[in-house]
Amino acid sequence: MQAEPLNPAHIAHLQHLFRRHSPLIHCMTNDVVQTFTANVLLAIGASPAMVIDPQEASPVCRHRRCAAD
Repeated sequence: MQAEPLNPAHIAHLQHLFRRHSPLIHCMTNDVVQTFTANVLLAIGASPAMVIDPQEASPVCRHRRCAAD
């Protein structure tokens, strides 16, 4: 099975959809990279949730826009 080449028009369409829906991305990272990770996600149109308490993570993950597993 070969990978298909990237199609710039398809990538642009996916980026448009991503920004339009602004998914909530649940992140559990260490303190060193937390700001960097949040800024990258904001730059691509996501809504980062930097939740570090496992007790708070469950309600965040149940949010309808959350993209966490």
